[in-house]
Amino acid sequence: MTSHALSLTERAAEGPTFMGLKLRVPPFGKWIAVSRERSRLGRLPAEQLRDMGIDLEAARREAARPFWDLPAGR
Repeated sequence: MTSHALSLTERAAEGPTFMGLKLRVPPFGKWIAVSRERSRLGRLPAEQLRDMGIDLEAARREAARPFWDLPAGR
């Protein structure tokens, strides 16, 4: 099927293009969400982390990761 025969919905699902080339758009929404989650994780007290089975040092390392360093599968 040629690209001009695709519906608007199908074209939107393919992602943005420029002169027929697919563009990679940074995942701004994911970056914001991960940044907030890491910030909250970094503020949790050790007692709450223990209750969740998370080591304090592991939580601090995760909280210190940069926002663009997304976990696998995100």
